[in-house]
Formats: sequence, structure tokens, C-alpha cells
Amino acid sequence: MQRGYYEDITFTCRDCGARQVWTASRQQWWYETAKGYVYSTAVRCLGCRQQRRRALGGQ
Repeated sequence: MQRGYYEDITFTCRDCGARQVWTASRQQWWYETAKGYVYSTAVRCLGCRQQRRRALGGQ
């Protein structure tokens, strides 16, 4: 399923509380290229995502 448009969305990181923007271009990549779940949204900033991946043994 493709969305018709994307808009920048402001969110607060679940882990560190930093205010971030999930950009329209990043949303488009997530939904259309990576085939992410259509109702998902960003919940962690880049730094916290990377830290979580390392902690879980990912890349």
C-alpha cells in the first residue's frame, strides 16, 4: 500500500526524550522501499536506534 503524500512528523524519542523529525523522504523510503508496516511511525532517534542495535547484537 502506498501513501499519496508524506509530511515531516515531529516525535519524541522513546529512549532519550529528544525531539526529532521523521522527514517525508525518510518515511517514503521506509514505506515504499523497505516495505515497513504501513501504520508504523518513528519512535527512536538515530543515536538510540544504533545503540539498541549494538545492544541486541545487530550491526
